[in-house]
Amino acid sequence: MDPRTTLNLLGVITRQTRDCDILHPALPPEVAEASRAFAAEVTAAGGKVKEDWLNNGPSAFARSTLGDLARRLGHGP
Repeated sequence: MDPRTTLNLLGVITRQTRDCDILHPALPPEVAEASRAFAAEVTAAGGKVKEDWLNNGPSAFARSTLGDLARRLGHGP
């Protein structure tokens, strides 16, 4: 999950986010398709939702960053 979304859910920040980034697990194709269909329905009704509002966007970055942090702390190769 995007840290901004986490902070929003915890009530630390209140500004809106544009999407919901899921770090793990990877979204199954059925969930990704359902989220796109939901966005299309909201948009058709006059709302504003990005087509890819639910995504695994930063997951590769997060794995790399968390892996680096774990190595620096003496865990892992």
